[in-house]
Amino acid sequence: MAQYTAHLGLTDAQKMHKQYPATFWAPSARELRKVKKGDFAKISMHNERFWVEITKVIKTGRTYLYIGKVPRKLWFIYFQRKHIYDVAPPQR
Repeated sequence: MAQYTAHLGLTDAQKMHKQYPATFWAPSARELRKVKKGDFAKISMHNERFWVEITKVIKTGRTYLYIGKVPRKLWFIYFQRKHIYDVAPPQR
């Protein structure tokens, strides 16, 4: 059975980029608007960075909520655009 976890403990990549622009990269707002189901997003929880496959995108007002599957694990995680460190296209 799959487990779901909320975005508690996720690092705000956009905030980190603003604080440390010379050493900390994060996607631009323009790049983040292109993120879609099937893409891979790198996020960080408790100082550990990892990739998730985006399985669903939910728009709630002006906010986007993403659900991502952690590869090789049976759990999914909820996160927002601000939590994305990097984006990769779907793997073929």
